[in-house]
Amino acid sequence: MTITTLPPPAKTTTSPSLKFYIRILLSLPSVVCLYNLISIHLHR
Repeated sequence: MTITTLPPPAKTTTSPSLKFYIRILLSLPSVVCLYNLISIHLHR
């Protein structure tokens, strides 16, 4: 995916954006694990 509409982030906006992306990346595996556990529990 290439983002061409957004300008390059400044030094002051890199840390909040990085924290935001890291929070998303950390929340996705937990949601996937919960979904897998629920699906396995329902199938059994």
